[in-house]
Amino acid sequence: MSLTDPRGELLHAFDAHAAAFSAAAADRAELGGPLSQGEIAHLTDLAGAIAASLADWRRRLEPLGLARRIAFEEARAGALVLESVFDDVLTPGAWRVLGAALDLAQRPAQATA
Repeated sequence: MSLTDPRGELLHAFDAHAAAFSAAAADRAELGGPLSQGEIAHLTDLAGAIAASLADWRRRLEPLGLARRIAFEEARAGALVLESVFDDVLTPGAWRVLGAALDLAQRPAQATA
């Protein structure tokens, strides 16, 4: 029997995208590698802010009965926000880091007993 750890997989994806972003930054500029760590932190903070906004939108939509056609799906909305807002703004590597950070922000760590 195989047990999967979805959060562990998300962490692995984030680490891989962050490492690729840092490597690309190091190739582009002498101090790109060290500077990229700060940008990764900023992208992670941005992902947290996006996740918080999505949760707020969900809470504001929940009471709507007549106006709402379907349930609000935060993961789908997050993907749409990334594609429509940040696809043109960020480099592809930074966009992947932001996406992986958003995936993590939308899947909080499970509490262990």
